[in-house]
Amino acid sequence: MGHDTDARPSKPGFPRGRWPGSATRGWLLLGAVLACLLVLAGVDRGLKEAPHGGFCPADASMVAFTAQWPAFWSHAEATDVGRAAAEPLGKLTHEASLPVLRSTGIRPTPARWRLWLGPTVLAGWRGDGTWGVCVRPGILARIAHTANCLVTGQLGSRRIYRLARRPGVAAKAQIYYAWREGFLLVSPSRDYLLAALEASPRPRRKDGATVVTLAWRRKVPMQLTVKASDGLPLRATVDVSVSATPTALRLANAWPDAPTLSLSAASWEHARALAAALAAPLPPTVVEQCLPLALGICGFDRLKDDWADGVGACAVALSPGAVWPEATVALERLHPESDGRHPWLAAIPPDERLPVAWADDTLGVMAPILGKPWTLCLDEEPGAKAWLATTTEEAMARLRGRMTLREGPVADYALTLRWPEAGKVAATVLRTLIQSELIPGWGGKDLDSVLKDLESISQYLGTADLTGTVEGGQVVFEGLLAKQEVVNP
Repeated sequence: MGHDTDARPSKPGFPRGRWPGSATRGWLLLGAVLACLLVLAGVDRGLKEAPHGGFCPADASMVAFTAQWPAFWSHAEATDVGRAAAEPLGKLTHEASLPVLRSTGIRPTPARWRLWLGPTVLAGWRGDGTWGVCVRPGILARIAHTANCLVTGQLGSRRIYRLARRPGVAAKAQIYYAWREGFLLVSPSRDYLLAALEASPRPRRKDGATVVTLAWRRKVPMQLTVKASDGLPLRATVDVSVSATPTALRLANAWPDAPTLSLSAASWEHARALAAALAAPLPPTVVEQCLPLALGICGFDRLKDDWADGVGACAVALSPGAVWPEATVALERLHPESDGRHPWLAAIPPDERLPVAWADDTLGVMAPILGKPWTLCLDEEPGAKAWLATTTEEAMARLRGRMTLREGPVADYALTLRWPEAGKVAATVLRTLIQSELIPGWGGKDLDSVLKDLESISQYLGTADLTGTVEGGQVVFEGLLAKQEVVNP
């Protein structure tokens, strides 16, 4: 009895004798996997798309936002500043990433951040020292959330979750997180998360892929936007109550040496308004106690309200000193041919004025306030185009007769800051204030280490070179935050 070799049952969906071979089945499986991956990638991309800026407490004193944090991070490392400061920046980044590494076992990098947490980042800091981050993650972070709940027994409806602590991680390093409308909020403070969960959503900014925006929300609103490209282009706005009077700031380039900080303003009123605004982010103890005390010690409360009537543009310079930074103020005289008495002379009581002749026999007055490191020195050269005031005799002797007024930028303000010297001065001043307990809650080895790292990074930042104009009740500063010195081969 014969057998029909073609009597095998046919496979469903394929003609008889056409069932695909192993190679074809492999391609079909690969296609199915790719299709699934494309679907998952689309879902992941949709989950990471942020409808607004995110959430942080309404009373946050400082807020930072970027729509593309991984891109900003990568571009910043590739700038001239990032390349120059690669070593100290790498050390600081490593130390900043340790809490995440200890809590999750994952070291943050731009690619990992984008994969797990998405591109949008909103960070907030409150006046009590608490802080947190809001991100818009994709599928992987949501799967990790479910796994964390299984491990820690937190399944169910909760407002705030705790991240499972890895072996060896101290309890005080506990990280908490919460979900709201697809956003993930992370903070070491439960109070921060509770406040963020009750806050209104922040608007989403559209500043570009390589831009980070910081905003201070104290007495005077302030906003700063930095772009991750060579020189770190900056645009900053500060609310001020002065009118726009752009002029050629002839004092901006009048310094015979290169001061650490030089700020020129179109008038004394411009300088006063900006100083009040820039002091807003400082700790309240410094603004409400230290600054008024310093002004009172110098006797500025004795000046008449109209003392600046004969003053045009003005400039302030800071340079390193033996104990405290040396400060110099130059006031452009509107009528050089008139009486040469310094307008700040009234700040010194008559019985405390010490007549003095400087190196070129020019007469002046000085009054020791806190000894040699802080002596108010006034220059009274008849017919000079500017009055000088310094806080040390050495500074007056160095600058007297060497100031040359020349054409400067046409603006309301001009600012130059040399970061290498500024980093050393700022670290010294902060350490002194902290040791004197003038900034409560600051101190410890961790802060000292941060100050050392920031001081090290400042050595590579070059010079900040900015000009400012008043527009609609705001000063708009534009320029380079970290202009690198060009070294000719």
